[in-house]
Amino acid sequence: MRKVNVHFHGEEEVTKEPAYLIGDNIIVSDYHHGLVFRIVTVGYLDGDNYLVRDYRMAELNEKVSVEHIEKMSLLDYVSVVAK
Repeated sequence: MRKVNVHFHGEEEVTKEPAYLIGDNIIVSDYHHGLVFRIVTVGYLDGDNYLVRDYRMAELNEKVSVEHIEKMSLLDYVSVVAK
């Protein structure tokens, strides 16, 4: 896992935000209301910048630190969120 600067290339303008990259194509953004997972379907990594054109998103309202999530299995994470 590492911190990256994500550049979302939408139709109108590019938006930028810091996020965590898990694996090759999962970016996690930590917002005050929870975590947003984006599975990048079209994009590429260029150093510490991830240029994203398309993704699928899942928003989870439970706060679990990104560092803790990386050490959990998916089943562990789902059980924490389901409580």
